[in-house]
Amino acid sequence: MARRGKNNGRKPPLCGDRLVDLHFKIMLDAIHYKISSIKKKKILTNPDEKNLKKRRATLCGLYDPETKEVFLSASKCKHPTKMSMISSLIHEIFHEIMPDTFHKRIYQFERILTVRLSDKQKRYLRKFIPRHEVKTGPRPSE
Repeated sequence: MARRGKNNGRKPPLCGDRLVDLHFKIMLDAIHYKISSIKKKKILTNPDEKNLKKRRATLCGLYDPETKEVFLSASKCKHPTKMSMISSLIHEIFHEIMPDTFHKRIYQFERILTVRLSDKQKRYLRKFIPRHEVKTGPRPSE
């Protein structure tokens, strides 16, 4: 019996735009082979922030390059639906794909791909977002 890949024999959906499909495949490769886990946390804050007021500010998402984990906020004010988490997931995946890129460029990629991805591709990405929430969050870097 032949062993199938991570997607159980199903091909990922494509939208027909070659550039968008290429970025979609790159994101899937990063999810499967580079990112160790994707987690949801109710209140997500930046553990490395020195300023106490800024440390309490909640985030939409966070990528930890040391552990290769992506954390997404499960707060209803940040993400009212599971579909609204996709833009944050795209943003955090691009932190893994392009680690030395300025944040402004990653925001541009996020906005462009959120608009240009097809609904099937967005639903496909939504399957990688877990249903349960974790209690512990990202650890501060040393």
